Amino acid sequence: MAVIDIFLDYAVSHIEPYHIALWLLITAASGALCAALYKKGRIDGKSAVILPLLVLYLLLVLRLTLFNRPRNADYAYTLDFDRLIRALQKGKLRPMADQLWNVVLFVPLGFLLAALCEGKRTVHPFIMVVLASFTIEVTQFLTRRGVFELSDLVLNSLGGLIGVLIIAVPHRRAGRTLLPSCESDRSASDPRR
Repeated sequence: MAVIDIFLDYAVSHIEPYHIALWLLITAASGALCAALYKKGRIDGKSAVILPLLVLYLLLVLRLTLFNRPRNADYAYTLDFDRLIRALQKGKLRPMADQLWNVVLFVPLGFLLAALCEGKRTVHPFIMVVLASFTIEVTQFLTRRGVFELSDLVLNSLGGLIGVLIIAVPHRRAGRTLLPSCESDRSASDPRR
């Protein structure tokens, strides 16, 4: 339970009540837009539910990863895993929780993207997670609101992969795939087969 307490302390210390009100307003607006698109037949019901949740989640992630940090004078990046290795070697809860936070933070993104992309021919949700994490790390570096850390990119991607697998594994067990393959599309439309 101590790890959960550390996560909650971090999130609560970086989120003001007015942020929550603003996020709920933006989420409600995106929900209304999705409902209108659903009524017009432009998106399916599942997407109309998932997209506002994805908007709310992304607002939270951007607040925690970019907008809660002061601007640094220097650019910084680390392409090694020293911080992660030190956290594991020390065996102390706080440094390990900071690293675990990078995993946990991206599990919902993988889950929501996998659920949104389910049955649609699109870029694989895991690739979207990696690109989102990379975008955040590069933005932190360019805006000087954080450090580009390769270990963060890897841990965020691991979290996203876990989220994708939460959707993909049951599909695999049921004999289905998460995303339709191009080959199955060709064979279904090809009259010679």
